[in-house]
Amino acid sequence: MAADEIALIDDRTVLPALMILIDRGYEVEALQAGEKLPDSEALQIMAAVAGSSRNPPVVRKAIEEIEKRGSALPARNVRTLLDSNDKWLQIEALGYVERSGRQEFLKDVATLAQSSDHDVSAAAERARNKLKKGLGQP
Repeated sequence: MAADEIALIDDRTVLPALMILIDRGYEVEALQAGEKLPDSEALQIMAAVAGSSRNPPVVRKAIEEIEKRGSALPARNVRTLLDSNDKWLQIEALGYVERSGRQEFLKDVATLAQSSDHDVSAAAERARNKLKKGLGQP
């Protein structure tokens, strides 16, 4: 409830307050409140949640909101997810890379395609095929 109230405040202190909520583990509440903010502030909140959360459904929701607003997840956040020890976070990142077609992650995707985890390697292979298709490779 406090996060919703914070999002209604038209003041420069809103963004840092929501960032504090994220740092304290209230990612879902900060994300929901951030959805009500103008795009520039909302995207900062969503990127922060996507890059720091260890909860795959929360990361998915943040990425979906970023995509819905026609923006891109910062490269450092994508790499954080791809480098995670959590396979589900890696799979969320691979899905994002596949949908976005961002060629800059082709090397990271190729590495994950060699994963011993079948779910990760399958998601990486799908992403790699999409990226290669974007380069005009078979």
